[in-house]
Order: sequence, then C-alpha cells, then structure tokens
Amino acid sequence: MECILRVLMVENSDEDVAKMEAVLSKDGFDLYSERVETAQMLKSLKQKYWDLVLFSNEIENITLENGIKLVREINPDLPFVVISSETDEELIVYAMRLGASDFVSRKKYSRLLSVVRRDVSEFQMIPRIKSNQLQIAKNEERYRRITESITDVLIVLDSNLKCVYWNRAAEKLTGVTARSALTRPFYELFPENPGLEIQDMLKSVLEQPKTTISTFIMTREEKEYQYEICAYPNECGLTLIIREIPQYQFTQDLINPQVEKENQLTQSQKLRILGLLTSGVAHEVRNPLNAISVVLEALFQELGDKPDYLLYKDHVFTHVERLTRLMQDLLELGKPIERSKVVIVNFYDLVKESVALWKSSGDHSDYTIEIKKAETEEELKIKCDPLKLQQVFMNILENASQHSPKGTVISICVQKEGKYVKVNICDQGTGIKEDNLKRMFEPFFTTRKKGTGLGLAIVKHILEVHNGTVSIRNSNPGPGCTVDFELPLYQVRKPGKFNTIEPIKMAAV
Repeated sequence: MECILRVLMVENSDEDVAKMEAVLSKDGFDLYSERVETAQMLKSLKQKYWDLVLFSNEIENITLENGIKLVREINPDLPFVVISSETDEELIVYAMRLGASDFVSRKKYSRLLSVVRRDVSEFQMIPRIKSNQLQIAKNEERYRRITESITDVLIVLDSNLKCVYWNRAAEKLTGVTARSALTRPFYELFPENPGLEIQDMLKSVLEQPKTTISTFIMTREEKEYQYEICAYPNECGLTLIIREIPQYQFTQDLINPQVEKENQLTQSQKLRILGLLTSGVAHEVRNPLNAISVVLEALFQELGDKPDYLLYKDHVFTHVERLTRLMQDLLELGKPIERSKVVIVNFYDLVKESVALWKSSGDHSDYTIEIKKAETEEELKIKCDPLKLQQVFMNILENASQHSPKGTVISICVQKEGKYVKVNICDQGTGIKEDNLKRMFEPFFTTRKKGTGLGLAIVKHILEVHNGTVSIRNSNPGPGCTVDFELPLYQVRKPGKFNTIEPIKMAAV
C-alpha cells in the first residue's frame, strides 16, 4: 500500500524540483508536493499539514537561518532538509547547528530517498513518544504524591546503601531534607545510635537477600521512641519502611519477644505485601513496555533483514518478552480470588484438565504424566476458582519439567486425608540443595538464569487464598523432588431431610 508523503519545497529551480519529485515518487510514496517562493512559505506552513520541508540553500530571498527559524516557530519537530550545491563541511555543520534535520547535495539526489524515509519515520513517531513521555511523567507524579502522603518513613537505598529516595516522613523524623539526603550514605542520615546498628542489619540483608523486620530506639527531644524497620531487597538495593510503635505497645521486657515474632513473618504475609506493592507498578510498566515493543517493531521493519542488525533484534525482543512475562507474573501475585468465579468442581477432573492444558501449552511431549488415584476413592469435590488451580498445576509441572531429564515420568498422586484432598507431584530430576529448600517459595528466588522466580511463589499464593498449604522436599528414596499440597474438601452437612451447605471461606488477600 502506498504511503502519502506531503513535501513543501522551497526551491527556485524547476529542474531541481522535477528531479526531487522523480526520486520521491519511487518506492511506495504517493507524493503530494508544493513548490513555494519565500512569500508563500509562511502561508503554506500555517494552512496545510506537511511531513517534510526541502529548503534550497541557493534561494535568494531568504537566508538558511531565517528559513529554519520560520519553520521551527510553527512546528519545532517538522523535518527540515537542506538542499545545496555546496558540500563543504563548514556549511553542513552550520546547517545542523541551526536546527536542520539533514543535508543533501544536489549531486547526490539518489541519497534523498533514504534521508526522507528516515526523517519522516522519526517525525511520525514523535507524537507517540511524547504521549508515552507524558504518561510516564503523570505516573511518576502520581506515585510521588502517593509516597509523599504516606505517614510512614519510606527510604530507598542503592546497593552501596546510599540514598536514592527520601520521603517527607523521613525528613520529619531525621530533620534531613530530601535534597540533602540524596546520594549520601545511610549512616550519615541517622544519628550515630541507632544509625550504625541499623546499617549493620542492612548489610546483612544485602548479603543474604530476604525481607527482614527489626526494631530500634531513637531519642528525640530527650524522650525515647521505639520504631519498627522493615527492609525489603529490590533489584537496585533496599526499600525501607519505618514506623513508630506506640508507647503502650512495648516495655523493655517485651522488646525481644516482639522482635522475634516480627522476624518470623510468614510467607503468605510477604506475598500479600509484595502483591500490593507490585500490582500497581506492573500495571503502569506494561503500557510503556507495549509502546517500546511497537516502536522497536517499526524500527526493525525499517532496517529490514540486514545481518548487522539481526543479532540486536533477537537480543532486544528476548528481553522485552522476558519483561512482559515478569509483569504478568507480578500481576498474578497481586490478584485476589473473585468470588463470582468460585464454583464447586470434581477435583480429579480438574487434575486431568490441568495436565491436558499443560501438555498443549508447549513442547512437553518428552515427558510422561502419571495420575494416581485410589481405586475406591470417593468423588472428591472442592470449592475453588478452577482457572487459578489450573495455574497451580501448570506452574508445578513446568518447574518439574525444567529440572527433569527428557523421557522421564512426572507422577501426580491424589488422595483423601480427613477433610482434605492431598496431592503429591514427583519428578525425577536431581533434587534441590538443602540450603535452597526453604527458599523455593520466596518471590524472585530462582536457580535458573531465565526464570523470574515467581512461579512457585504464585503457587503458594493461590493455594493459601484457597485455605490450602504447600511444601517441597527431596524425594526419599530419590531421585528428584516432591511438591506436596492440600486443599479443604467441599463439606455438606445433612441435618434431617435437608442439606445445608457449609461454605468454605476464601482466605483474605
């Protein structure tokens, strides 16, 4: 399909106009051009839409400087290409400094087509880029207002424990302004006691990344106040949240038990906190990410299949795809269970459907799935969101296949234990190092280079909001490891002649 190209030619040579039109009419352009003298230039610029201005440097009635100035006053982004018989370096540098987009010699009109294609393509992308920049600026301003309105102290440190963010509550607590705090080491921003003590704790969190909660006492106006500090590892360093513990909540005798209790923060609480923090961020990141993908696609279409760029293309799109997958996983962590999607299902049927779905979702033909169920087992029903539980099986099976040799068997054992249905999923891989077993359900923990570290974290999140539990262990006897999880069965009570449904409440998110 031809592309319409609207060109304003400021030129006094009929022969050169004809040459330029001949070049630009080739290769898919539907050319609409208008030749003007200087008196008509301003009128045409104001009254019509143009993709490009071709300006003759030899025109007598207007200088190059005035021509560029006139165009830039009306449209700062409009491509302005200088056409000249002279090609000395000083003239080219002079034109580019004035604001010209490009420079083409009359002796090389063949170059005009590639110059126009590039400049017009960039010009057409500008509105989209500006829109994305505006949206990003709005998002940044919204998040800035949110963080500034938080009454808790919010501090972000880099991997060297230097400050990169310091909110108003931090200013109020320490008396140090945000402008003064930025790039300074943490220990300089807090009083020596407890600043150095806190810094030692933060160093240990960086060395062994895990969410850590502690307390410290700080003296202000000759009074002692106790604070709780939560340190969350992130890709750049640490995020700190500090809040005051009201005086009546602690005494010196209760400090140690309180700290111990807080340090035993459960994995489900971590996931809820992470879900709240990341779901909003993931939503906002997806829009710019989609825009980047569109712009990159357009750019590589323009470049074509040139070998010099293919390597970069594959590399860029691989990382964009990985970021997209990460955003999807982050959104999944923050999703609650929608009650409208909770139904009563036959659990064994759900298992078979999940296995079939996993097999069809990728190249999994090298693995055999065995589903084991007691022959006398009664029909097992649960109350759940079926799509969420399918995600549980998909993630566990995917994890098992990633760590198992091709041609091996992954077994799924389903059985009833009291008021619960219990599931064991066993692979035949190499197992898990003992040091890693306790961390397998931690968000972002992964032993694979290409993994996001969220697959098993999502499994735990989904099962716990269904009032279930999950664990992982090395199989005994080996080889491989086993994921064990259980879910409450759907309960029906029969008082007399009537059936009364006992609802299973979904866990809070």
